[in-house]
Amino acid sequence: MNLIGTSRARSLFLSACALCCISILASQSERVAADLPTNKVNPTKANSAKTNLAQATPAKEPAAQTSSAKAVTTNADSSSKPVPVPAPAPKPLPKLTSAQQRQLGSAIYEYRNNPKDPAKRAAAVARAVKLGPEGCGRMLITVVNELEPQVRKYRDNFAQRAAVETKAKLQTVTVSEVQELRDAVLNLAKDEQLAKEQIVAKADPAMLRLAELLLVNRADILAKYPELPKQRAALRELGGYWETCMTALDEFHSGVPDQPRQKPSFAEFLKREEELAVKLAGPITDQDRQVLAVNTRHETHMDPEEARCLLELNLLRTLLGLNALAFDKALLAAARDHSHDMEELNFFAHESPLEGKKTSWDRAKNFGASANGENIFLGSLQGLDAHLAWFHSPGHFKNQLGGHARVGIGRQNRHWTQLFGR
Repeated sequence: MNLIGTSRARSLFLSACALCCISILASQSERVAADLPTNKVNPTKANSAKTNLAQATPAKEPAAQTSSAKAVTTNADSSSKPVPVPAPAPKPLPKLTSAQQRQLGSAIYEYRNNPKDPAKRAAAVARAVKLGPEGCGRMLITVVNELEPQVRKYRDNFAQRAAVETKAKLQTVTVSEVQELRDAVLNLAKDEQLAKEQIVAKADPAMLRLAELLLVNRADILAKYPELPKQRAALRELGGYWETCMTALDEFHSGVPDQPRQKPSFAEFLKREEELAVKLAGPITDQDRQVLAVNTRHETHMDPEEARCLLELNLLRTLLGLNALAFDKALLAAARDHSHDMEELNFFAHESPLEGKKTSWDRAKNFGASANGENIFLGSLQGLDAHLAWFHSPGHFKNQLGGHARVGIGRQNRHWTQLFGR
């Protein structure tokens, strides 16, 4: 992701601003998944509705592309114009002087050459953070390069143990209850008068109950396998350096109006990794696991939080018996482009002021793709936050559960765009 608003800086942050790689489990829970019913939804067009700093596109494309737009759920009629929401202007990137470049090089050298001296490493990180977002970002890359393989190993170990417990748990699942819960959520997408309060009152409890039935509890896995807490604790030192850098970068891009901000936490990050591992151990069909596996191979095209947001979306859909969506590189490019434009031009809307980019359909076409739905969000650097905001907004909720086949999610700092295609 581009945390500091320049193309040069973007290349520094693509692999560094969070850790988000997945391992696809080939567990025997797939057999149970094959026995559970799947769902295909064809929700009708919804009336206008939106949440704070989040919007969803019209349901219908222009006439030339109408055939690919049916059954898409959004929060506005195709003839309406989204109301632009002023976005905070991006802060200018202070460039490092030659002297600061040398200071940064020295700090990174000190960090790399003192792996067994936490005090020296912490001091080196602090020196880099004081040099501003570029110094912080480059130190973060150094930290992540060391931390990511260890987190991946921990997550894989967690997922393997979760798969063992999931296999036993799924033997007691009542298929009829699973289907009732899924229907309770999916039927909301057909409600033309859907309100956020209904999602909170009906969808949230149903999703929690589905998780109780189909997924193991991550805390139970930690309690049953004592080696996991030990592995977790071993990550704490590096996680502290990660948290220091992420917090500094988050503060640099503070200032989004009316948006609560949660300080980056490595403990929370590990919790989310464990929750993803548990979901991946759940009942997913062979076909959907194949889609997830292919998406994983394409993660080199995504920044870590874009990949996380995509995975969260697909695990939501598969838990509801819907198909997983395939990653679309062209839709990703179009989504990133719109997020970039929204930040650079200080607007927040589906309708762009730029020539040739007015609608989401125009923007997808510019990159050789077609689209039949779009969500946008402003307010966080983290993919799960964008995903949850969309889930709790009626128009976005409908888009997320729509009859799509492809998706691209692109982010510029706190600006997010999610483009769907068939």
